[in-house]
Amino acid sequence: MNIELYAVRISQPLSEAELSALARFLPPARQDRAKTPEALCAYALLCRALRDLYGWENLPQLSYGEHGKPYFAAHPDVHFSLSHTRGAALLAVHDEPVGADIECFRPVSDAMRTRFHAENDADFWRLWVRRESRCKRAGLSAVALRDREVPSVPNERVFALEPFSDYAASVCTCSGADVDKLICLTAQELI
Repeated sequence: MNIELYAVRISQPLSEAELSALARFLPPARQDRAKTPEALCAYALLCRALRDLYGWENLPQLSYGEHGKPYFAAHPDVHFSLSHTRGAALLAVHDEPVGADIECFRPVSDAMRTRFHAENDADFWRLWVRRESRCKRAGLSAVALRDREVPSVPNERVFALEPFSDYAASVCTCSGADVDKLICLTAQELI
């Protein structure tokens, strides 16, 4: 199976009715945490992808790894990675461990650009999402690795994406799979 990618860009504020409709996709463990439009859309993307790919009408119960990575204990052959940032969300689904990250281009301090050897803000975010996707694939905490590199893994592949003009994204896997065409949806299509 290739890596399936879904994304949503929130280009205008969502109404209370839209936010309420999206909130129904949140798993119970996230009801009190994930209230931003981007987080709501991320879980709506997950529900949509699971329905498209597996015919599941309901989100299976989530379990959480040591560093908080969600997974389906009852479906060990279904792996996913959710990411959200200002105005967008990204989802990767695969039959092997996968990590995905998306970030909006925004100003970065000189110190951070220097630390990551980035020439400009956009380069920083491209390097950042690469690192984050690698951490997420491995189920590691990027914060815990703040001063260290992500450990190298044989056969690791990282795909760089620019799903929207002012965003960088990255997907990481150790499988030989390719990334399928990104499916872009609106928040309204997810409701």
